[in-house]
Amino acid sequence: MTIRAFEFTRTWDEIPVTIFARDLDDAEQIYRDWVRSHHPDQSGLPLMIFPYGEDRLEARPLLFEAATLGETGVGYWQGSKGAWIVGQPQDEQLGALAVPEVRVGYYQVTAEPGDDAKVFATSFEEASTLYCAWHIDAYGSLPERFFIDRRSRWELVGEFATLRDDLEAEISGVGRFDNYGVRRILPPDWEPSVNR
Repeated sequence: MTIRAFEFTRTWDEIPVTIFARDLDDAEQIYRDWVRSHHPDQSGLPLMIFPYGEDRLEARPLLFEAATLGETGVGYWQGSKGAWIVGQPQDEQLGALAVPEVRVGYYQVTAEPGDDAKVFATSFEEASTLYCAWHIDAYGSLPERFFIDRRSRWELVGEFATLRDDLEAEISGVGRFDNYGVRRILPPDWEPSVNR
């Protein structure tokens, strides 16, 4: 039996709930059971659901490792183990619903004429420095003007969740595609290898 991971976002809390299930129907039932057991005053309807099948789990090794256990249920982060574990929806929480906040933050850079970037840094100053270094490497000059906005890591969902994983590993840099077409945080002067 193949287990998939699903992230359920909620209207009443920023942190998503990670569910390990056979399919979407199974995941929705586990999520509803978890809400009923832990937050009976809240709606069991998620805001959004992001599925991570085998293809997307390969790029998220910690979730992949938990999925290979073959257990369905709610994912809890255990910092002491540095891993996800799976519990039943009605059981007491076995850990945190997410990896704790780290020093590195997510900054969205909007520039003219559209040289936008996702930058991951410990401060606005570092984000600005990384963005300028990336722009010089990519275009041969400093950007004329740009705006930096600190954003929530929980906006990094779907194909961008790999950037959140790298952020949680405290990697600084610019969000780009790696040699395998996966979004990763890479140094501003990173170049893809020719021998893929």
